[in-house]
Amino acid sequence: MLKIVLLGADGQLAKAFIKHFAWQNFNTVTLSHKHLDVTNKDALIKALNYHRPDIVLNCAAYTDVDKAEIHSDLCSRVNTEAPETIAKWCTIHDALVVHFSTDYVFDGQKNSPYSEADIVSPLNVYGLTKLLGELAIKHHATKYLIFRTSWLFSSAKNCFVAKMVRRALSKQYTKVVNDQFGCPNMADDIAHAVLAVIQQYAAQKSLPYGIYHLSGTSYCSWYGFASKIFTLAEPSSSRFLTAISSPFPSSVAARPAYSCLDSSLFQRTFSITLADWQLALAAVVEEIMSTEQT
Repeated sequence: MLKIVLLGADGQLAKAFIKHFAWQNFNTVTLSHKHLDVTNKDALIKALNYHRPDIVLNCAAYTDVDKAEIHSDLCSRVNTEAPETIAKWCTIHDALVVHFSTDYVFDGQKNSPYSEADIVSPLNVYGLTKLLGELAIKHHATKYLIFRTSWLFSSAKNCFVAKMVRRALSKQYTKVVNDQFGCPNMADDIAHAVLAVIQQYAAQKSLPYGIYHLSGTSYCSWYGFASKIFTLAEPSSSRFLTAISSPFPSSVAARPAYSCLDSSLFQRTFSITLADWQLALAAVVEEIMSTEQT
């Protein structure tokens, strides 16, 4: 039985993996920031030496795009240096690195979905540190899967969807940018797809390693996404939602205007297709509302 160590167990993607682990035939260890600070290189190596995983599932990430501009050193230690340490350990111990990156490695100048072959050119510190993390893994790991995804959502309280649901229910005036386009992805769908790939690895003992885009195909603006959430949560609240242009007044970091990802390589390689995020959104909104109203 393969042993998986999941890092960053507090995040919304990690929580989706943990939920799915119950139906998987793996020996799993989950480590949150409370149990392991991945920026502590010695502690990270010690933990990996202790657990000796066959697969390191790295969900640890610094994801606050605006704060990353201010706390660039911490962002770099989480998003670049920790993946490098993990990659080096996995190479020594013949383990697989499964790592997650972002659509923000691109500058948003295209008007069609980005493929893995497109030139990377991040606009902000967050995107740069994630790109450098990719490069560190590519350089140091022999067995790795890097999945670039985008606009993750779940029922987590600090998620964009939950924030919009609360504002819709309380009918608060809300401004959301209408000139940044991407593809929302439910964390559960990403976790399910990646675990299906890991099952293939368990059966075959090898995979076509590399970088893959993992995203749905239906895209929208942040305003379009918010509008769907408002309508699902409280249809009469839609009049409280206003579209504005970038930059948002409170934004510090630049963001790509268009960052949709072309996942056809992933689909061809692993015969897995993500469901349309709009199918999952209603259930997520309902779950959030049931929590908010109890």
